[in-house]
Amino acid sequence: MSGFTPVLAYESTSGTGGGGGGSTTTMAWNTMQFNQTAAFSSGLVLTLAHTPGDPDSVTVDYNGIVLRKDVSYTVSGTTVTILFSDDPTTYDGATVYFQISYEYVP
Repeated sequence: MSGFTPVLAYESTSGTGGGGGGSTTTMAWNTMQFNQTAAFSSGLVLTLAHTPGDPDSVTVDYNGIVLRKDVSYTVSGTTVTILFSDDPTTYDGATVYFQISYEYVP
């Protein structure tokens, strides 16, 4: 069974402004932790709470190791797909953890 625990969320404001009437964009950051206990192979799908503002802003951490996008995972909309070729629950213990951090527009 797979589950998730949101572990951190905050908002920050960035943009151009000043006296010239520039624009301001509010961006929020979210970090979610997924605890995977069931056996899996390539194609494990994890669903994010929000659509990332930029798929390149998504970072995936597996049991404390940062993974490489398009090598170990892909991002499409709110879906993160893990591309492992074997099942890490067999050699990393009964539960493995994926922590996913990303920015989004609230």
